[in-house]
Amino acid sequence: MWMGRLSLSSVKIAVIFLILVVTTALTTFLLYLREDGGTIATVLAIPLGIAAIVAPIVSQWATQASEGNSGQHPTVRAVILIVGIPLIVLLLLTVTWLLAARHSDLPVHFGSPTRLDEEKVIMLEPRVDEDRWPAGDLSFTPKLATTQTLGDCLLPAELLITPMVDGHQLPQQTVQHDQEISIPIPEDSRKVGLGVRLKVPGNQGCVLDLTLARGTLVR
Repeated sequence: MWMGRLSLSSVKIAVIFLILVVTTALTTFLLYLREDGGTIATVLAIPLGIAAIVAPIVSQWATQASEGNSGQHPTVRAVILIVGIPLIVLLLLTVTWLLAARHSDLPVHFGSPTRLDEEKVIMLEPRVDEDRWPAGDLSFTPKLATTQTLGDCLLPAELLITPMVDGHQLPQQTVQHDQEISIPIPEDSRKVGLGVRLKVPGNQGCVLDLTLARGTLVR
C-alpha cells in the first residue's frame, strides 16, 4: 500500500511545503492588490492566527495516532489529521478571501485635474479596474482650486453634478468645495459619466481647477 512507503515525517514535510507555496503565492498576490490587499490581509489575519494555534495540536494528535503503529508508518487517522485539516484551513482561507474580494470597496479613478469655466458643462468618466461596475455607491469629494488671485470664487462656488449611467440620467446633486457626494450605481453598469457645471453667484466669470478626490465605490 502507498502508506507503507511513507513515513510520518515525510507527510509532515510535504504538508509544510504545500503551505509555504500557498502562503508565498497569496502574499505576492496581496502585494499586487496594494490597498485592497491590505484589507484582505486584515480579514485573513483571524483564520491564519487560529490555524497557527491549531497546527501544533494537530501535529501532536497525529504523532500519538501513529505510536500504535511503531511510529514507522502513518496510520489512516494520522494522514487525515496531517493532510485533511490543513486542506480544510486552506479552503476556509480561500472562501474568506473570495468573500472579502467580492464585497470590499473598489478604488475609482478620475484622471488629472480639470479646468472649469463658469456655467459651462464638462463630462467626466470615472473608471474602476473591472469591465463592468459592481453595485454600490460612487463616493468622492470635489476639491476646487483658484486659478487667479483676484475675485472671490472658491467659497461661494457650487458644482451641479448630473450622473449618467448607461445613457440614463440620475437626479442632479449640488455640492461645494470639499463636500463629499454619493451616487448609487446599479449592478453591471457599463458606462458611468458625470456632467459637471460650475455656478458662482454674481456671474463673476470664475475659472477654477477641479479635482475629484477619495474616489471609492462603496459596496
